[in-house]
Amino acid sequence: MIRSICAECSVGCGVVARTLDDRRVELEGDMRHPANRGDLCHRAVQPGESASLDQRLLHPKIQGRKAGWPRAAAHIAKRLADIVARYGPQSVAMRLSDRLLTEDYYIANKMMKGFIGSADIAILPATPLPGLHSPAPHSPADALIMALGEDVVPATADDIDRAKLVIIAGTDIRRDLPILWRRIVAAQESQDATIVMIGGEKPEDGAASDIHLAIRHLAIRPGTETILFTGLLAFSRRAGIIDRPFLESHVTAPRGFWDALEEGHDLWSTARACDLAPADLQSFYDLFAANPKTMTLFGDASLTGAVLNAHLATGRIGRPGAAPFPLAAASNAMGAREVGISPATLAAHMDFTADHVALAGRFWGGANMAAQPVESAGHLIGPETRALWLVGDDVLQPQDADIIRDAQAAGLFVIHSHSVADDSPADVHLPAAGWGEQNGTSSGFDRMISRQRPFFPTAGEARPHWWIMTQVARDMGWRDAFYFAYPAEVYREHARLSAYGNAGARLFDIRRHAAISNPAYDEMTSWRWGGAPFMDGRFHTADGRARLMPVEQAISLSAGKTLLPGA
Repeated sequence: MIRSICAECSVGCGVVARTLDDRRVELEGDMRHPANRGDLCHRAVQPGESASLDQRLLHPKIQGRKAGWPRAAAHIAKRLADIVARYGPQSVAMRLSDRLLTEDYYIANKMMKGFIGSADIAILPATPLPGLHSPAPHSPADALIMALGEDVVPATADDIDRAKLVIIAGTDIRRDLPILWRRIVAAQESQDATIVMIGGEKPEDGAASDIHLAIRHLAIRPGTETILFTGLLAFSRRAGIIDRPFLESHVTAPRGFWDALEEGHDLWSTARACDLAPADLQSFYDLFAANPKTMTLFGDASLTGAVLNAHLATGRIGRPGAAPFPLAAASNAMGAREVGISPATLAAHMDFTADHVALAGRFWGGANMAAQPVESAGHLIGPETRALWLVGDDVLQPQDADIIRDAQAAGLFVIHSHSVADDSPADVHLPAAGWGEQNGTSSGFDRMISRQRPFFPTAGEARPHWWIMTQVARDMGWRDAFYFAYPAEVYREHARLSAYGNAGARLFDIRRHAAISNPAYDEMTSWRWGGAPFMDGRFHTADGRARLMPVEQAISLSAGKTLLPGA
């Protein structure tokens, strides 16, 4: 019996695995895990393609021919070194699956930003992209950093248990996060909470549970959610539920913010824009006014600014049962953001300021630190790209082969690390450990760090992604910086970096594990970093005050709406 976690969504449910013959396994919910308390939904990940040895990539391949690890790593190292020498660091791009472990993400980020010198690293969304230069989905991190000073989710699932009003927007939680939905239902039953679902399909009245009687459904025009929340903010001001003491002490509004709010955001204008009956909109606004313990759960990155504005202005943040709650879609989206898997962030919640670049450079001993974000950050492959390292997982996405073919047609050197055998024309294929073989940590949507433990031996010559990248980095001459032989060593360094030069400047600080032993790492129980953020009204901006986002900027974000990606 092995305790691990599901890798299907960002709830990060605990599972208990019992292995059977022929690489089969039985899973049940882990009663000890706080994310699901023994519950498990129909989406619980099962070892699929990665479990069957018939479908696995079992050996490294160069140009379609089997090669040993030493030769494959040396070949990649030489090609990357030659490309960087000829075209510069920004010629190398790395795109990673949204289902990897934090240790994998840490090594990828350190290698790219600290030693190759390229910030062109990003999560590849699971949904297909229409073309080689298609923009990648934006992350909610930018809006969180702008408003709160740091990429910190202000809520936890425990807050749902205390809420009196739960607003759900930009996501179908019933379909995508069933365990979280069951928790919302339980909160309705125990707290007599009201649920408001904005957009999506109306719950069926014939549901087995009477929960549908407590659901209010607002069937708004798709794409107008930010207008709805901006109208809610305008109503809050008119109704006198703006928390003025909180605003005066803890929040800064941009010049002209309140004047802009009065233009076109009255009840009638908002109702017309959202295609709602004014009476229905007023009813929703009245619910918000009557319930200070409001949770707003949303899965659309474009809503971040408007939702934060409404919560900050009414003081509904940093208080039990009252917070905005952005929901990441990918299983380890938060782990990727913690280590800096984004072209716009450096590492450990640090950005590309000169001080942070110098600090990370000292810690890593970076041979060639990336000093700024890349201009082509919004593209799958930028105009400077000459080498692409595609880091996949045990689910072969249909877009992977298309990406590789397009990249090779553009003359790129292509490396594909993945679990499942395929016939894509990458220059180098590297066999990676699949789910059930992986050993490391993952962070859930509310900052809960959990252990993913292996219950199968690795197939053939498959290796963890962090190990694969470590071998290439060593062959590129950075052996001392990439000394890792066990995932606990990677995790310890990740924890030390979170604390390095961080005297309370960043909430992300997991120094409690900076010296964790290998046995303690193996036995680690789930825990949440950051505690209950912002309860003291202090935010991680230069002056300690949160920032309201300009009204038009918050609304304009809806032009690129998408489910919150892996980063």
